[in-house]
Amino acid sequence: MKQVYVITKIEDSHIFAMQEKHLEGEGTKVHASLEVINPRKIKIHEGSKVYIGLSQKAEAFKGILSLFLPLLLCFLALIGSNPISVLLKMDNTENFKFICITIVFFVSASFVFFFSRNTPTIVKLQILSSAEK
Repeated sequence: MKQVYVITKIEDSHIFAMQEKHLEGEGTKVHASLEVINPRKIKIHEGSKVYIGLSQKAEAFKGILSLFLPLLLCFLALIGSNPISVLLKMDNTENFKFICITIVFFVSASFVFFFSRNTPTIVKLQILSSAEK
C-alpha cells in the first residue's frame, strides 16, 4: 500500500510534502518535509494529498543494481579465491571457493539492503499521482 503525502508548502519552484500520518500525530516529534518535483504537472496546492516516489527509470536502475552488484562481487570472489588461498596458505579447493563466494554474497547483499534503506536518494522524489478522490 502506498503512503499518502500531503503538500505542506509551495514556494517558487520548490514543493515540500510530508506523510499524512505524521501530520495527524503532531506534538511529540518533528518530522522533516521532503522536497519533491512535479514533472507531470499535476495540479496541486497546499494541503493536496499525493503519492510520491522515484521515476520508473530510477526504480529500474535501483533494482538492476541491487541484483547485479552481489552477483558481480561473487564472480570477483571466485576469481580472487586463488590469491586469497595463497595468502591464507590453504588449498584452493571447491569448498574454499564456495566459502569465499558465500561470505562475499552475504556481505554484499547486506550492504545493498542497508544502504538502500538508510541513505537518501540522489534522484529527487517526484509526485506520481493525486491521492484525492
